[in-house]
Amino acid sequence: SLYRYNPDNAELSKPAMTLDYKKPDFSIMKDFMLKQNRFSSLKAIHGDKADELFDKTVSFAKKRFLYYADLSGQGEKIRSSLSGN
Repeated sequence: SLYRYNPDNAELSKPAMTLDYKKPDFSIMKDFMLKQNRFSSLKAIHGDKADELFDKTVSFAKKRFLYYADLSGQGEKIRSSLSGN
């Protein structure tokens, strides 16, 4: 997650935090992780537990992304685009 923080923007009535990345595609995150040996090894050894941990990782990534979006003042807009409205 890339962002910029400039507290001087608050004096200019602009958000102090700006997101510098596109909305991530969380649906491909698990497949991306499985391309890495450390995650694919975990899946091979502890399949069910690995799936649970992958799901938690994706969930935490979504929460963190939305938290940053809220800090930047774009949370409502991003939530709306995620829900398809």
